Amino acid sequence: MPGNTVKMLVADDSAVVRELFDRAATRAHMPIEVISTANGRDCMARLGEGDVGLAFIDVHMPGMSGLDALWGARHKGIKTFVTLISGSPSEQVIEIAQQLKAYEFLDKPFSIDDVLAIVGTYERIAAPMRALVVDDSSTVRKIVHGVLTASIFNIETEHAVDGSAALARCAESGIDIVFLDCNMPGLDGFATLDQLLARSPRMKVVMISGERTEGLEQAALDHGALAFLHKPFYPADIDALLHRLHGLRSPNLISRGIDLKGFEVEVLGRVVTVQHMLSNHGFQYIWYREAPYLRSTRIRPNPSVAPPSNAMRADAERVALRELKRTDLVYEVSIPPQGWTRTMSPGLPHGDQDTQHAAG
Repeated sequence: MPGNTVKMLVADDSAVVRELFDRAATRAHMPIEVISTANGRDCMARLGEGDVGLAFIDVHMPGMSGLDALWGARHKGIKTFVTLISGSPSEQVIEIAQQLKAYEFLDKPFSIDDVLAIVGTYERIAAPMRALVVDDSSTVRKIVHGVLTASIFNIETEHAVDGSAALARCAESGIDIVFLDCNMPGLDGFATLDQLLARSPRMKVVMISGERTEGLEQAALDHGALAFLHKPFYPADIDALLHRLHGLRSPNLISRGIDLKGFEVEVLGRVVTVQHMLSNHGFQYIWYREAPYLRSTRIRPNPSVAPPSNAMRADAERVALRELKRTDLVYEVSIPPQGWTRTMSPGLPHGDQDTQHAAG
């Protein structure tokens, strides 16, 4: 728990890497006790004790791999915040890491600042957050409670059955965010929102609704809500929303969209998938925070139609880059202009020019 000393497990057979984490811990904003191991079996055993707050685990270690160690811990119900370390993660490794709910990858070589960024994200995610769920349906309140508690964020929930009860509870202290239903008898969601913000202009309010009425979402934002969620929503939606509200970038964000040129795009973990809906040609990339942002390009053509043209390949890459920028996963990316026809090829090896690298 932030504020107390947090135990941070570092599992890597490289002494250089372990030393870098020791130095990073001395620069962190929260007190950290570093626990180090050089093999997978000790890593799994240490995770199994259940008192590790966050862990950095090398995928490749002697005796037992980092993935096997993490699998063993997850099998026991251990929910430690884990970042995996790898020289160049393959698509298969990334897929397994997603299944095991690893939060992030650190690609060698990396720097102390890279470590501190993840530690800072953990500190924000682990900090207690109190949410008020306002809905006249007890069933909906129970469902939303389950969704919020399944989030990666440390959320405690309280309930209010209507707008008046919400105003009374928020007049007290301790509520960090409100999930407010639009349609309630008596004081409806919009009237409640107006009064909440009149009293506490900095209150974070997310409007929720099962309706798909045109303009409803924009109306909520115009009234001052920070976001709008359509029912049903899921823990991944909450994770994405809270990352955005707290200015965090998460590799675990899931985003989906349809491009105007007929591409469907999905970001799931570190994999970006773009599908051309008319031809059913598929394009898949692994994304990185530094240029080149898209690497390990994999084209999955539909054999029953003509192969994808260079123009389609370029458009697919533009769609992928635009989605990464839209979800704030990368910031500095420039989108190639329409009509750009460079033939795509696998990305270059990863390199990091920061000082104090770990290369192990």
